[in-house]
Amino acid sequence: MTTLVVTGAASGIGKGISLEAASRGMHVAMLDVDEEALAAAADEARSAGAAAVVPIICAVSAAAQVVGSFAQDFFTFLNSSIVP
Repeated sequence: MTTLVVTGAASGIGKGISLEAASRGMHVAMLDVDEEALAAAADEARSAGAAAVVPIICAVSAAAQVVGSFAQDFFTFLNSSIVP
């Protein structure tokens, strides 16, 4: 299964890429600073058919924030992506 990590996933090109990947049944990790818009975009991705979606709230310009958020949420994402 293909996994895609998208920054700026709450709007614009990032959201469009996330929804396209979702429509192809991919696993999508969506990163953005806008919590409310990210939650809505993640719901859209689930509805579009993503195999798994994990919204990660962080500013990609702050490396420590990305590492902390990604490490915490991505393990949940990986566990949801494991197929026996």
